[in-house]
Amino acid sequence: MSIPPGFGKSSINGRVCKNDILVVDVVNRLPGQGVAIHWRGQSQKESPYMDGVPMITQCPISSYTTFQYKFRASHAGTHLWHAHTGNEVLDNLFGALIVRKAGRMEKSKRWYDKDEKDHTLIFSEWGSSILVNGVSSPRDDLAPTLVVDEGFRYRIRIAHAGGSEGCPFYFRIENHTMLVVVLDGADIQPIRTSVIKIAQGERIDFILEASNEPQTYLAQVESNCTESFGLAKIKYSTTLNGAKHVPQHIPQTESFPINRLVSTVYNDECDRNGAICLSHMSSLKKIPEDLSQKQVDIKLYLPFDYVLLAAGMSGIRELRPRMNNITFMFPPSPILSQGFQKAAKGSSAVKEIQKNVQNHTLSDISDHVFHLHGQSFYVTSLAKNIPPLPVSELKKLDEKGLLLKERNLIDPVIKDTITVPRSGYWLLHEQSSSEWAKGLDVVLKVGGKTDLPPVPDNFPTCGSWVGPQFFLI
Repeated sequence: MSIPPGFGKSSINGRVCKNDILVVDVVNRLPGQGVAIHWRGQSQKESPYMDGVPMITQCPISSYTTFQYKFRASHAGTHLWHAHTGNEVLDNLFGALIVRKAGRMEKSKRWYDKDEKDHTLIFSEWGSSILVNGVSSPRDDLAPTLVVDEGFRYRIRIAHAGGSEGCPFYFRIENHTMLVVVLDGADIQPIRTSVIKIAQGERIDFILEASNEPQTYLAQVESNCTESFGLAKIKYSTTLNGAKHVPQHIPQTESFPINRLVSTVYNDECDRNGAICLSHMSSLKKIPEDLSQKQVDIKLYLPFDYVLLAAGMSGIRELRPRMNNITFMFPPSPILSQGFQKAAKGSSAVKEIQKNVQNHTLSDISDHVFHLHGQSFYVTSLAKNIPPLPVSELKKLDEKGLLLKERNLIDPVIKDTITVPRSGYWLLHEQSSSEWAKGLDVVLKVGGKTDLPPVPDNFPTCGSWVGPQFFLI
């Protein structure tokens, strides 16, 4: 796989400005493996064919061919690009896409002085190892290093690019606290914490105050799924003669209470003292008035679970994910550019406004990460420990206001990726990022054919082919 200049494999990041036009040539040199590149966090409103989802927005990029992505970087923030095939993420085929906007438009600018281009940390898994910017080593001299000057406030960006297990990571910096200001590219009311918990596919920006004794401090990444850990370093710089880089005037950051944990994963940790989870967070942006009403046009319930299939010829019984009792199968050709020629068995398309997501799992033991392509969503309410009732009964509870008792219709956080634990409900959920290749997906149809921009000239096509009947003589 050929990575274009300005982008890179895991440890190298692409930085552009908001509304820049990106032109990226992807050259696939993987033998016998089709691939597409998804630009997580970008809406692709003007260029939906560039979203990078095989058989939804485009044909897979065949081996030894080139596909050119052209799109506008319309959503500022910390984002990711990654391969969309089901296994390339495990090979570290991903990187950061940092979209900056003018300082006067940056709402969190009041809390930091510097936003350095190399102050981005990408976490991932390789087997049982945790990587930071593609590096895994118990030796701190090999760890990625962020250099800071004493007395300044820095914007640091972290992202969880996933891996074989896809477990959440805990991130902490020795003798420092962090002021969390952005989730998935959307501003939130600042929260100060000692530890950040981040799930697969998520991005978090925080402010680090370089106010400690100048030396080198360790930043550690841990997981409950493995005993290994990842390391980075925060190094205070000095001049050649040993003098400290101390500004004449050190800005005073507002006083925020220090919390033990800030987590985007909603579980039992959220009930402990000092833990701040999504239900406790607020956006800097008010929800639009037309979305602040309790009544919605359409409400869709999406129960998902696993079903144990009968043993095949191998004698092994397989767990197969399903949503609304349907296991998603990709169509034979991209439905965006070629339409529904003949939908694959199990394919599903829905359109709606408000979504309730229920994990009605019987055999599953892990959390699931869901990602919505093309749009962000408001997390207005969540709950856990929902009894395993039929969906019809859960609907009745919801109609009585007993399912999700509290809803933030004023300033809910805005995200494009969210974790659903082994039992729970979330509003406004969409496409799976961890098990999409296994069938835990839903396709939303937004608008009609006339609402789409024209298909680019000479856009690649693909699909099934069955030849005419004939006899060989």
